[in-house]
Amino acid sequence: MRIGVRILLCWLLVPCALAQDVQYVSDVLTVTVRTGQGNQYQILRTISTGTQVEVMEESETGYSRVRLRDGTQGWVLSRYLTDEPVAREKLTAVQERVASLSTQNARLRDQLQAVREERANLEQQVQRAEEQRSQLAQENSELRDLAARPQEIQEQNQALQRRVAELRERMGLLEDQNRQLRDDRRRDWFLAGAGVLLGGIILGVIFGRMQLRRRDTLFRS
Repeated sequence: MRIGVRILLCWLLVPCALAQDVQYVSDVLTVTVRTGQGNQYQILRTISTGTQVEVMEESETGYSRVRLRDGTQGWVLSRYLTDEPVAREKLTAVQERVASLSTQNARLRDQLQAVREERANLEQQVQRAEEQRSQLAQENSELRDLAARPQEIQEQNQALQRRVAELRERMGLLEDQNRQLRDDRRRDWFLAGAGVLLGGIILGVIFGRMQLRRRDTLFRS
């Protein structure tokens, strides 16, 4: 008999012992949390719309036993509870989501700007590399051309060496001629000076004889 009573009591308590889940106070102004299932019981707390509560159990009388965030437990009318956040809570969540997306968007814009700057830098580096590659290709082509005609280069080198030897020989001749001209010029100046001196002596002798003859003539007269 006792076992049957216990089974019956357990069967009656099953609807009340539901799994705990999170619900929200629906769009009403305020909801009272009472010590029992009815308005005659003492009010423990008054909660507002959007307050999050943890449902401990639900009864067939239309009440649910809830636990608040501060640990307070009591009974509220089940029709005031909803599984979804109310409009105000949804709006807050949406606003927070928008703010998060705005921050993320700003961060993405900064990253995009950094990527664009890096891309521009890379394009400049690629352009410089292309210019260097073109220059190296041209130099390589010139080197291949030079390597393809070594005989011609050798002949040009020999011709240049002969030209240098000829110029050096001519320069030596010019230096000899210049030296000879300087010697001839000094000799001409010496001869000219000697001629002038000799001419002066001859003129002095002639004038001296003429003076002696003139004196002899005057003396005889």
